[in-house]
Amino acid sequence: MSFKFACPHCGQRIGAALEDVGTLGGCPSCQQKFVVPAPADAGPKTEAVPPTVRAVAMKVAVAASAAPAAAPVTKRGMAILALILSIFPGINLIALGLAIYAVARSDRPGRSGERGVAVAAVAVASLLVIPMNLLIPLTVYQLVAFKRPPMAQSKAGANPAPPTPTKPANH
Repeated sequence: MSFKFACPHCGQRIGAALEDVGTLGGCPSCQQKFVVPAPADAGPKTEAVPPTVRAVAMKVAVAASAAPAAAPVTKRGMAILALILSIFPGINLIALGLAIYAVARSDRPGRSGERGVAVAAVAVASLLVIPMNLLIPLTVYQLVAFKRPPMAQSKAGANPAPPTPTKPANH
């Protein structure tokens, strides 16, 4: 193992092996002769911790390990509400807005698990906006505005025979 030390004459950093300690050496910079010293950092590099500090640290470590870890709270309420409201006509426009807001706030701390439900609510609400808000009311309007009486059913069967034309009598 090697170590470095400073030349006692010029301060040049010199490298030496442990087996060279106590032998006569020379500085490559100033050419002066000297005895290779023992490495200065042979002892431990850590400082001793006073017992009072060690005792306090142990109490803190024991208290930290004894305290139960708080379970993360998942908050998905708004996303679930938006998902449920998205299936109702008229309200699914509000649900789409709630779902978009839930996606935007899902990045906040403590909102784990909300993003997936919120994205699903956005998808469902956006897919149902046109059919539920335009097509269904239009179909209902057509049924109400153009009331057509149901076709008369014959007693004999479902398909009544067409009426036979009659010839006018010649006078």
